[in-house]
Amino acid sequence: MLSHEPPWLPRALQALDLRRGERLLLCLPGSDEVAVAVRTALGRNGSLTVIEPRRAAADAIARALPDATVALADVQQGFRVGSFDAVLALPFAPPPREAAVWAEFIAANLRPGGRFVVDLPAPVPMPDVLEAARDARLPCADFLAQHWTGPDADELAASLRSQGLRRAETLLGTHLVLFASPFEITDVLAAELRLPADQAFELGSSIARRAHATADLELRAMRSAVVGMR
Repeated sequence: MLSHEPPWLPRALQALDLRRGERLLLCLPGSDEVAVAVRTALGRNGSLTVIEPRRAAADAIARALPDATVALADVQQGFRVGSFDAVLALPFAPPPREAAVWAEFIAANLRPGGRFVVDLPAPVPMPDVLEAARDARLPCADFLAQHWTGPDADELAASLRSQGLRRAETLLGTHLVLFASPFEITDVLAAELRLPADQAFELGSSIARRAHATADLELRAMRSAVVGMR
C-alpha cells in the first residue's frame, strides 16, 4: 500500500459523514495507516469492523487498532458480516470483480437508512503506468490491464440501485498522487498484484523515462466512486 494516505480517503470520509457512536464496516483498506485514519474519523464512541484478505495487512491493522474487530476475509457476493450504520470500501487494487458483487455485498451489510461509500479502481486505474508499460513493450502491460481493473462508475451506481440502495451518486474519480520515485509505485504494484520484481524494476525505469524524472512524480489515479444509502 502507499506509504501515505491515498488522496481519495478524505473525500470518501467526507461523503460518508460518519456520526457519533456508529457501527462502521471498513472493507479492504490494505494498510494500518488507512485503517487508523478511518478510526480517527469515526471517533472513540464508534465501533469499527475491518475485513482485509491479506494476512500481513490484517495483522498490522489488528496491532494498530486493538479495539477494532479485524477479520481475515474478502468481499464476496452476498457475504454478510453484520448490520452496519455505514460501509466504506476503498481498496487500492482488489482482484477484478463484477459491479454486482460489490452491490450485493453492500446491500447485505447495511442496515435500512445506513450510508455507504464504495471507491474502487476504475477500468484503467493509473493510465500513466499502463502507458509506460506499453511504451516499453513490457510483458507486464497485459498483466496490468487484466489484473488491475475495476468497474465503470456508472455501471457501479446502476448495480447498487438494482439492489434497492438509494441516492446512489457518483463522486469525482480523478486524483493526482505524489510518489517519491517511480519505484515507489512499482513496489506497491509488486506487493498488491504480485508483479515479479524484474518486471516491476523495468516498469519503474519506463515511468522515469516517460516522466523525465526520478523523484517527486505526480501520476493520475482514476477511481469509480459511488455514495448512497439503503
